[in-house]
Amino acid sequence: MAFFLAPQVFHAYRVPLLLDELGVVAHRFHIKPLLPLLSGDGHFFVLALSQKAVRLLQGTQYSISEVELPGVPQGIAEALRYDEVIDAIRS
Repeated sequence: MAFFLAPQVFHAYRVPLLLDELGVVAHRFHIKPLLPLLSGDGHFFVLALSQKAVRLLQGTQYSISEVELPGVPQGIAEALRYDEVIDAIRS
C-alpha cells in the first residue's frame, strides 16, 4: 500500500509491488519507490498526431524507433482526400 497525506488530502493506493516500509515527511510526496510501476518491462508506444503527420513510435528504456504505418493517411489533408473521392463517385 502507498499512502499520501497532506492537509485536507488523503490518498491510499494498493500497488502491485512489494514496497519496503518507509515514512517520509517533506514538502512534496515521495514517489520514487513507485517509479517501477511506470516503466513496466520498459516497452512502450507513443502515438504522435499533428495536422501534418501521424507517427507511431516504439520504445524501450534504451531506444526508440518509428513504426511504419502503411496505408495510414499522413495528416488531415491526405485523410480528407478520401471524402473528395467518395463525393466524386456519388455525383
